[in-house]
Amino acid sequence: MKLAIVAALLASAVAVLGDGNTQQEWVALVSKHASLGSKISAGALSEYTTTMKKAIRATGADITSYHPEIGMATIIGPAQSITSVKKMADVVGVFRSVKRRFIPEADKLLGGAAGGRRLHEDHDTLVDAARSAAARLLPAFKEPDYRPLQWSRKAIGADRALNAGLKGKGATVAVLDTGFYLDHPAIKRYDQSLSYNFIVDEQLAFNYTLANNPGDLDFSHGTHTASTVAGADLGGKGTIGVAPEANLVLVKVLSDMGFGYDPQVVGGILYAVAAGVDIISMSLGSLSNVTGSPEDGYTASDVSMWIQMYNRVFSFAHDRGVTVVVAGGNDAVQMDTQTDLFAFFAENKWTISVAATGPTFWAKDPKNAKLNGSSSYTNTGSAIDFSAPGGNNMAVNRTAGATQETCSYTLNTGVFSTSCYRFDYVLSAALSKEALFSMPRYGIPTRYAFVAGTSMATPHVAGVAALIRGKKKGRISVDQMKEYLKQCSYDLGDKGKDPIYGHGLISASKVVDLKF
Repeated sequence: MKLAIVAALLASAVAVLGDGNTQQEWVALVSKHASLGSKISAGALSEYTTTMKKAIRATGADITSYHPEIGMATIIGPAQSITSVKKMADVVGVFRSVKRRFIPEADKLLGGAAGGRRLHEDHDTLVDAARSAAARLLPAFKEPDYRPLQWSRKAIGADRALNAGLKGKGATVAVLDTGFYLDHPAIKRYDQSLSYNFIVDEQLAFNYTLANNPGDLDFSHGTHTASTVAGADLGGKGTIGVAPEANLVLVKVLSDMGFGYDPQVVGGILYAVAAGVDIISMSLGSLSNVTGSPEDGYTASDVSMWIQMYNRVFSFAHDRGVTVVVAGGNDAVQMDTQTDLFAFFAENKWTISVAATGPTFWAKDPKNAKLNGSSSYTNTGSAIDFSAPGGNNMAVNRTAGATQETCSYTLNTGVFSTSCYRFDYVLSAALSKEALFSMPRYGIPTRYAFVAGTSMATPHVAGVAALIRGKKKGRISVDQMKEYLKQCSYDLGDKGKDPIYGHGLISASKVVDLKF
């Protein structure tokens, strides 16, 4: 099945060549999409696609990818060819792609290296290489039970759902992110037949050496988000996900340095839809100035076209019954009042946008700590649909010297100590510098990490959606899923939907009582 999906997505893919001075990569949106879409036969759409491809190539440009389902072409060519494409009657606009990043850790905004990778790799070769790399990294250790440190599970009542036998079985969740630690016990049962890499010169497996450069991503963001959604029940070891029996499809759309480009992200979404997943979890995005940014090399017109492009792709996913859950963002922006900014992908009406919550100094009083305060960094506004545990850094913001203060917690293997504020972050599987469980013999500092951000909140909502899908034992439309999620949330803040918590804090516990 996967090969057929990839063939459909990449039928026109060619290598990006050129000296960099004359060849430029652009994205073109075709106006006919609005009137074509799913309203015409496959044959008519194919005929129109062929016509458009010929017209674009006639200008001297080449096509690296073409998505007829949303009327999007990624093209490369000299400036005069791009100008000719812009003038074509059926082209709405031609614009540059922009970097989309994982939503960075709340207490440190991580940068990315210059440059980008735009094409797919052969998956069969990729999987073999990834398995080989993972096998070399495979540790054979008995590790502590870290579940008591997962305050986020208590916040959403995840144990009640687990004890009721709700584990997400039957649901398929695609996690679009950076590379993944493929042989981590939390996610090693991932769907190898459907998982896919969109980053050229990289593998689906997270490359710690590549990522561990100054200023770059220093942990496997993808492993953390994927294991939060559906990390396996390891029988009293490590951590556990919200929906531990959901089928995980890992889709790499961001480099291990923490960034990717629109063609990769769009390709990943369309791939997941074609693969038949129920839910897409996207802990990535960007905040753009709608008037443009000369410093970052984009214009107001570019932003307008980006919005149109993602409206098309998310609408396409919506119409095919795929629920897309996205991070609200960590910029502490009130999106309704700061109208000069647009948050990709939180402000798209076809997505479910998630704000973050968390405790302050949880480790000082684990039994009584309040878990659901609005996180200091989270974006707010009418675009927020739900809130979920993302961790808080209020302890750092409020208390001088908080980063030096140490707290301890007794686990089954002994006393665990770290900075007090770190306990307020979300704990899940990862591949990281900061050691919770050290494996120096393998050259890996740790495979669990405390991280905070709306990136961490997003997979909690995706996980609850997986529990709902698993309990219903059948496909659920996006609109119906959103209604079920409303029923499976606790109203916080102002009564009803509000700009801080949306419809409320997501609850796995309420799925137990959900009636269809």
